[in-house]
Amino acid sequence: MLALLLLASILYGAIVLIGDLECMEDTILDVWSFNLTYGLCEVTKKWLVCLLGEFAVTKITRFCDSQHNRIGQVVFVTIFLGCISEISLEVFPRLDVCEAPWLHKAFAFIWPTVIMTLYVMVSKGDPGVVTNENRDALRSLFPPDDDFFVEKYCDTCQGVRPARAKHCNLNQRCIALFDHNCIWVSNSIGLFNTNVFLAFLAVSSIACIHGFYICTRIIYILGLRHWKLIFASCRCTLCTCSTRLAFRTVANEYRALACLGCFFFICGLTITGFFVSQVNIACSGFTTYESIKLRTRSREERKTLTSQASGYF
Repeated sequence: MLALLLLASILYGAIVLIGDLECMEDTILDVWSFNLTYGLCEVTKKWLVCLLGEFAVTKITRFCDSQHNRIGQVVFVTIFLGCISEISLEVFPRLDVCEAPWLHKAFAFIWPTVIMTLYVMVSKGDPGVVTNENRDALRSLFPPDDDFFVEKYCDTCQGVRPARAKHCNLNQRCIALFDHNCIWVSNSIGLFNTNVFLAFLAVSSIACIHGFYICTRIIYILGLRHWKLIFASCRCTLCTCSTRLAFRTVANEYRALACLGCFFFICGLTITGFFVSQVNIACSGFTTYESIKLRTRSREERKTLTSQASGYF
C-alpha cells in the first residue's frame, strides 16, 4: 500500500511536470496536466453545478471568496484533532511492535506541532497586502510591461495596484503576487506567505505518508500473528471456515486502524499532488492566478512572458 501511494504520487507529479513542457503542448499529457492543476477547480465547479444548480454554487463561491469565514478552519481543526485522538487510541498502544518505536512516537509529536505552527502562520500571517508604505517598493520590484503585467488604479483601495497584484475580496485589499484564496486557512496566498504555505503542504504530505506507513505496518504485523494463531488451531490449514474466521478477526480487530490508514492514503495522495502542482507553478515564475490567464495566450507570448516572470524568482 505504501508503494501504491508513492507510485500514485510519482505518477501525478510526472503528469503535471511532463505535461507542462513546451514539447507536450496540445497533447493528451498537456490536457491532463491542466485538468489536474488549473482546471481542477473548474471541473469540480461544473460537477457541483450539475448537482446543486448554478445559483447555489454562485452563492457558495461568493461566500467563500468574498468574506472571512471559519467553516474551512473549523473543518480542518476538527479533522486534525480527530486524527490526533485516533492516533492516541489506536496507534500509540501498538507502536511497540514496529521497529524503533521511540522514533515513531517522537515524530507523532513533531508532525502535529509543526503542522499547526505553519497553519497558524499561513492563516494569520500577512499574505502581501499592498499598503502606502510598501507600494513604491513593490512597483519597483514588479515593473509593468503594459501587456500582461499591468498596473491599475484600485478604486476600493484608493491607490495604484502594482503589476502582478490583484484585489482580493477576501481581505478587501490588494495582494502582491496573488496566487489564490485558500478556504482551509481562510486567507489569501501571496508574496509574503507562499513559502510558508509550501512548507505547510510539504510537512502535511510527509506526515500523511508516515501515518499511512505506521497504520499498514501495525496491521500487517499484528494481523499476521492473528492469522497464524487461527490457522494453527485448525487441523486443516486450507479450511474455508478458518479462512473466513481469520479475515473476520483481523477486520474487526483493526477496523479503526484500517480506516485511519485509508484516510492518510487519500490525504497524502491529494496533498502531495497539490504540493507538486504548486511547486511546478512557482518554478515557472508565475502564480496560479497568472497561470490560468496565461492559457489564453499564444506560444510565442508565453515564451516572452515566462522569460520576464522567471527573473522575479
